[in-house]
Amino acid sequence: MRRGIARIVGSSAATVTLREAIRLYAVVDGTVLIEGETGVGKELVARAVHEESRRSAGGFSSVDCGAL
Repeated sequence: MRRGIARIVGSSAATVTLREAIRLYAVVDGTVLIEGETGVGKELVARAVHEESRRSAGGFSSVDCGAL
């Protein structure tokens, strides 16, 4: 099973930029807000950021804010 950035598949310029952003934000010691339309892969990106971070040994919780 793929983990972290390896979950993000593709070779377009946008995908390369996304992977670079994930690497950048994974080292941030704070909250990261990920926004986007339904179905664009926000949770996929959030999991990748978490799995690439030093907090990856801890838990990951996904929250559907629209359902709240």
